[in-house]
Parts: sequence; structure tokens; C-alpha cells
Amino acid sequence: GGRDKYEKLGQAFAGIKKIGVIGWGSQAPAQAQNMRESFAEAGLDISISIGLRAGSASEAEAEACGFTKEKGTLGEVFDVIADSDMVILLISDAAQMSDMSFDWT
Repeated sequence: GGRDKYEKLGQAFAGIKKIGVIGWGSQAPAQAQNMRESFAEAGLDISISIGLRAGSASEAEAEACGFTKEKGTLGEVFDVIADSDMVILLISDAAQMSDMSFDWT
């Protein structure tokens, strides 16, 4: 779809006010910015927030794309997840396993 589909965004994202994008690898920058711009173009009040690990080297890149702590659009992974209506997980499987500890018992 393209711009002719913007009118359908409100229906597709009904009830969603905040989307958390977790990670800043190969896909997240383009997807987060595309959603932010598409929602704005469609006149929707849906915010996009980026969740990164504390001290992430990607923080400066996310800030350069306009996601900031001051605007509430950049934060720590679990804070962004807790504050989001929808989460898009865009970190690699390897990073998930190395960053998270799971109790499988």
C-alpha cells in the first residue's frame, strides 16, 4: 500500500495510542520513522517510542532521527514496553538471548 491507504490507518490501529519499537538494528530505524511519518500524515495521534538497553550505542542514532527522552519517545526497553499499547520487537534472537535472563522452570 501507499499514501492512498492512509485513510485505513485509523481503523487498522484503532485503540492504539503508543507503539513501542524495541531495538535499533537493521529494521527499526526505517520502520519507526515510516510509522511516525505515516501517522502524522494521516492525522492520527499515535506516538512511536524506541526502547533500547541502558547505555546503548544506538541511542545517539535514534536521537539523530528525532526520538528523544525529553519528548518521551526514547527510553529503556522495559519502560517503553510497559508504557506501550503495542510493541514491535525488532532485536535479533541472539541479542534477546544474551540480554535477557529466562527462568524456564
